[in-house]
Amino acid sequence: MSKFELLFVTLLAVGSTSALAEGGSERSQAFWKEFRTSQERIHGSASTFAGTNKAPAADVEATGGKPAKG
Repeated sequence: MSKFELLFVTLLAVGSTSALAEGGSERSQAFWKEFRTSQERIHGSASTFAGTNKAPAADVEATGGKPAKG
């Protein structure tokens, strides 16, 4: 491979890489924002989920360690 061919291939590679990378940061941020939104829609928000899964300590003690029903 001559120096000219090597330079030509290098310029093509660098040019195509910069063309593909345009807007990559914005697309990545948009993907993660949409992903978090969809996960909250499916599973509920973290604060809602954490609060619904715990029984009050008084109820647990009154039932002998088992969560109260209802």
